[in-house]
Amino acid sequence: MRLKKNNYCIIYPTLIICCKIFDLGELCDLENQQCITLAMQKAYPVIVAGNADLGFEPSDTLKKDEIVAYLPTLNYTLSDLTMQGYSNCMVREARFRIAESAWHIFLDCPLLEVNMNYKLDGYIASERLLGEGKSKIIFKSYEISVNGGLEKEIRDDKIYIQLNHYAVTRLEVTDNINFSFDNLLYNDEEKTKKMNKFINDHWQELNSLAQQPAMQAIIGVMIDRFNQYFKRVPIDEIFIKM
Repeated sequence: MRLKKNNYCIIYPTLIICCKIFDLGELCDLENQQCITLAMQKAYPVIVAGNADLGFEPSDTLKKDEIVAYLPTLNYTLSDLTMQGYSNCMVREARFRIAESAWHIFLDCPLLEVNMNYKLDGYIASERLLGEGKSKIIFKSYEISVNGGLEKEIRDDKIYIQLNHYAVTRLEVTDNINFSFDNLLYNDEEKTKKMNKFINDHWQELNSLAQQPAMQAIIGVMIDRFNQYFKRVPIDEIFIKM
């Protein structure tokens, strides 16, 4: 948020008091994507950091109790999942068109780390995947694009927004992914080592197959954090000309 400063002085017979008035900057034209993007680049670190006094939680570590997916060649259950690294993401594009009840955000994340318990059964590139244990996944250079709808609420002559649905429209790793699964093929150490190497040699195939349900769920947690912020901060304190 940018504040404009105007000075004034009150003059008493023996004392001069000078004060500063802070006025909120000018609201972006909500059709101006560049202005909205710059404003969200400023707001994003505030959202991710959280604010206990205002009542919204931090987002650098997102948690999900359970994610279950049944895919054509692979079924998995993920539990006690945490994803870290969102504080380093950059807002590349943003749109919040209140008249159209629509929004869009494009994040560029240099590194995201996921830790979880897993259970999986299926195939990748004709190889059997079977196991249950702990897993860590590191995504290097992850591009995430999300679109959705929104609704507005007017309180005390201020406009607030809430994101009421979303769809993940882009998930692309432009560098690579490192997978690490304990206890693949049920604690056969040699087979687990070989299978982890096979998985990492074929990371694009596994990611293409498995990422959508998991990321759809974890991004839902992030949307909830955005809504906590938007519920408390009106748009004329967010979408300000930089």
